Amino acid sequence: MLLTTPEKMTASHRLIGAIEQVYHRNLLKRLVIDEAHCVSTWGRDFREDYANLGFLKKKFPRTPVLALTATATEQVKIDVISKLGIEQCYFFQSSFNRSNLFYSVKEKRKRMKEQLVEICRKYSGKSGIVYCTSKKDCEKVSEMLNK
Repeated sequence: MLLTTPEKMTASHRLIGAIEQVYHRNLLKRLVIDEAHCVSTWGRDFREDYANLGFLKKKFPRTPVLALTATATEQVKIDVISKLGIEQCYFFQSSFNRSNLFYSVKEKRKRMKEQLVEICRKYSGKSGIVYCTSKKDCEKVSEMLNK
């Protein structure tokens, strides 16, 4: 199993060449695109390389493509299926609400960094997601939290 990013898939000729070798030996069993809603128009505001992932089905036509998302409206679903070139596909849907997830929205204080560190310490040893409005902000927040 190889995990990579859409950015790496669209930019690295070396990676695609290696995947092509695996494909030609009939060893490429599946391509999985997580957060597939980003293929649709609204998701590309943050990760524009998702828009280019449609080349995968063209380049590797015998390989099944699995697109996963928890946030697809009907229009996003249609868009993802079309843009990834997986028109003849099965579709599985379950509730957006998952009992293993806890959602919390906090009012941002003036000392936001300290507030975020406080929250992370409160949930130490557990996993979570911090949403930011841009890739640059994500990188800044990640750097700050790692310090």
